[in-house]
Amino acid sequence: MQRLLPALFSLTFLVIGPQARADNGPIAFSSDRTGNSDIFLLGPGGGLLQLTVDPASDTAPTWPPGGRRLAFTSTRTGNRDIFALDLDDGGLIQLTDSPESESYPSWSPQDDRIAYVVYSGAQANLFIMDSKGQQRRQLTFDSALTTFPHWSPDGRFILFDQTGPQVQEIYRITPEGGSRINLTDTPHADAWGAWSPDGRHIAFTSNRDGNEEIYRMDADGGNPTRLTDHPAADFLPAWSPDGRHLVFASWRDGNEEIYLMDADGGNPTRLTWDAGRDLKPAWGPAGAVVTPIEATSWGGLKRQRH
Repeated sequence: MQRLLPALFSLTFLVIGPQARADNGPIAFSSDRTGNSDIFLLGPGGGLLQLTVDPASDTAPTWPPGGRRLAFTSTRTGNRDIFALDLDDGGLIQLTDSPESESYPSWSPQDDRIAYVVYSGAQANLFIMDSKGQQRRQLTFDSALTTFPHWSPDGRFILFDQTGPQVQEIYRITPEGGSRINLTDTPHADAWGAWSPDGRHIAFTSNRDGNEEIYRMDADGGNPTRLTDHPAADFLPAWSPDGRHLVFASWRDGNEEIYLMDADGGNPTRLTWDAGRDLKPAWGPAGAVVTPIEATSWGGLKRQRH
C-alpha cells in the first residue's frame, strides 16, 4: 500500500559534539528534544539535521542500501504505521495502513523488501513486505512479543527479538519463514541484535552480567564478548558501514544519548548533547546525502538556492 503525503521538515545544520568518522554516512536517530519524537541525522562532520517535524511520534529509522530514502515508524495517522521518506525531495510515502500497529522496519540489503513487526493485542509477530508496501507476508505465528528485526547483509536471514514469560532471546529466521534458531539461549535478557557489514558478527544488548551492556557474538551465536563495561545502561547497537565502529544509546551521562566506539569496544565517545532522549541510531551508507531543502508555506518543499 502506498500513499503520497505532503512532505515535511525544517532542515538546519548545527555544530554539536565530537565528529563522527567522515568515511561513513550520516547517523539517523529518533529524539524528543523538540517536545515529541522526531527523526534527526548526525552528519559525518558533526552537523545535526532535523528530518521530520510533526506533532506525532516518529521513531525507529532504517536505511536502504543506497541511502536515498529512510523508513521509520510514525503515529501521524493516529496509529503506528511505517513510512518512507525520500531524502532528495522530501516526499513521504505511507507504506502500511491497517487497523493494527506496525513498527520497527528493517530494509533488506537488496532494497526490495522490508521486515517489520505487527502488533495485535498483546502479541507481536514478524512480517515482510516489498519496498512499496505490498505483498505483505507473515513469518512468525507466536503468542510472544516479537520485535526489532534486522536483515543479514547477504539477505539470507532476519534477526529478531522474542520476549517470552521469563526471558528475551535473539533468533534467526529465513525470509521464507519456517523454523528459527535461538542464537543466545540464556536465562537473561538478550536483545537488539545487529549484523556486522561482513556478516561475521552480531552486536547485541544483554544483562547477563547484571547490567545492560553491548556484546558481540559470532553469526552462529558463538563466542559472546562483552564490549562495554559501565554502570549505566548501554543498548541499541548499530554498526558503521565499514564495520570499524558501533554507535549505541546509553544512560551513562544521565539521560539517553548516542555514543560511538570502536568495534572492539574501545574509545567510547559521546555524539549527542541534549536533555532529550536520543535513541535507535542507524548508520547510513557513505553515499547517503541529504539535499538541503526548506519548507514552503503550504507544507511542500523547495530546494535551497546556492
